[in-house]
Amino acid sequence: MNIRPKNFKEKLLLALAPTLGAGILRAMEATWRIQEAGHKEHSPLARPKGSKIYAIWHESVLTASFYRGQAMHALASQSFDGELISRALVRLGWKTPARGSSSRGGSTGLNELNGFLALGEHVLLTVDGPRGPRRRAKDGAVQLARLSGCAVVPVAFACRPAPRLKSWDRMILPPPLARGVFWFGEELHFKRGERTPLEDLNRLQDGVDQTTTLAESFFNKSAG
Repeated sequence: MNIRPKNFKEKLLLALAPTLGAGILRAMEATWRIQEAGHKEHSPLARPKGSKIYAIWHESVLTASFYRGQAMHALASQSFDGELISRALVRLGWKTPARGSSSRGGSTGLNELNGFLALGEHVLLTVDGPRGPRRRAKDGAVQLARLSGCAVVPVAFACRPAPRLKSWDRMILPPPLARGVFWFGEELHFKRGERTPLEDLNRLQDGVDQTTTLAESFFNKSAG
């Protein structure tokens, strides 16, 4: 779906902001020195068998542009901000995002994502988005895993230096020439009836927490 601008200001933003933002991010990303660690066989760059649901914190959504062009779909809300994000993702080279969120069109978004997974493509979900609380997982990835039968792969990003925006998620914005790492955790499988919803949500929370700890300790180990 496309959101129609309500006034000239919104029309101007939709025309300029996605292209400008994507261009700036591409230029910065070209200087980043990023590597992968952990279960690298689950990385989209490794062409894993079967579709994957990648679960990452909202704070790392900008750096996830590293994986554009890898048959991966994101989720953008059914709002004006979501329209800006959706258009920026397409400008960056991502597949068409699904539209929906935990507050608007959630079931529609999940069904769209399930359709992409059925085509053999991947999905990236910011599991504490779109409004937080920060680093507290919501159950969208679990619902999608149950619906699709696909595995969830916890992913975390860390970098040095690591400046952050003053936003609710403390968004990471690596400066030019920053060193970064994407850490891939063990696959998580969720099937209906095996556990309670709370147990499944706790497993997801623990999985992303563990990958975050490992990613953030990566540079300390490298220095040692």
